[in-house]
Amino acid sequence: MGTTDAVTAVSLFIGPDEISSYLARSGWNVSASSRVAEIWTSNRADSSDSELLVPRIVSAADFEIRRNILLQDLQSYEQRPGEDIRDEMSRQFVDVTDVSAGHKLDNSVFPLDAGHKLFYSAKKMVIAAAAATLKRRGYFGHSVPKRAREQARNVLVGHTRPGSYVVPVITKARVPDASWDDDRPRLVEEVEELSYDRRMVVTLAKGLTALHELGVGSGTEPTNRDVYDGVREGISYELCDGVLRSLRDPTVQNFEVGFKWAPAVSLPLGVRRSVVFPSESVPRLRRIARGLRKDIEDREQVIYGWVEVLSSKAEDVGGSVRVHAIVGGKRRVIRMTLEREDYQKAVESHKRCSVMVRGDLHIEEGKQPVMNVHLFELEQRLPNI
Repeated sequence: MGTTDAVTAVSLFIGPDEISSYLARSGWNVSASSRVAEIWTSNRADSSDSELLVPRIVSAADFEIRRNILLQDLQSYEQRPGEDIRDEMSRQFVDVTDVSAGHKLDNSVFPLDAGHKLFYSAKKMVIAAAAATLKRRGYFGHSVPKRAREQARNVLVGHTRPGSYVVPVITKARVPDASWDDDRPRLVEEVEELSYDRRMVVTLAKGLTALHELGVGSGTEPTNRDVYDGVREGISYELCDGVLRSLRDPTVQNFEVGFKWAPAVSLPLGVRRSVVFPSESVPRLRRIARGLRKDIEDREQVIYGWVEVLSSKAEDVGGSVRVHAIVGGKRRVIRMTLEREDYQKAVESHKRCSVMVRGDLHIEEGKQPVMNVHLFELEQRLPNI
């Protein structure tokens, strides 16, 4: 039995699923099992007598006691702080985005006004990234998709931590267990819905990385072309505003966003662990934001889906594919022509992993949707593959 209905889908609660995932990834195996508990043994050569009892029923009166004993046994076995083990175990199926502000004051306190701005920054960045996950645009204004606004109500925050005043934003990273052949429509719809959180965080990470390169890393002032290229990576006025809202506070010295990816879910490609914006970057970030506010047209559509059909003649350099995706809440089969490198990616992805495609999407009544591709990337492996 996994976590109960009383525990929310997005949570840092440590239940049987989290414990089992952690142990399996740490070199332990199930040696005996029943409805109420499991016995796990280590596969290390020097610890053949090491055993752990894993409780399986969350509603049992002694579940927390048994879980605490398990954590104590692991602390002794691994010879590392129990808090580190608890933290990693609790994050097996969730991504944690740490939004923090460094300041000049004692680490035990933080100004109320700056704290309010930090929470606002976190919310603003979640909405900006959620919108950019659906389409790339320099300035969304009142055109933020409804799905993106809802995202800010769906994510949770953990308790703040001392130091640089950290606000942990918690999002789902787990996708449903289903194979390609069992039920493709259900797979596409469920994975699409449950993957939105992870896709949003990946977009946030890539957008912040691109913004950091323009606003902090570059030795020269970014050109309009540089900024618009950044939009393709997820930069928007709203994302800049989220960073600036905290960074402009006179008590804040730097603004940092760190990413702790769910250990039990495959690590996304091309993302950084953290991005830091010093207060000295405010003038340039403001100029970037002013330029973005003029960019009110959709630059690209973004779709996520599964390659269903591949077609390439002997004389073709690349080939054509059809991608099954959810667009605007409807299932669509989208036709696209790919160059050689992208076509090879499509072949690699077939029945193995989803793809992310950016480009110009053309949908006409009575015709098959067509996409002019700007970027074609592998995304995440299918469940059970």
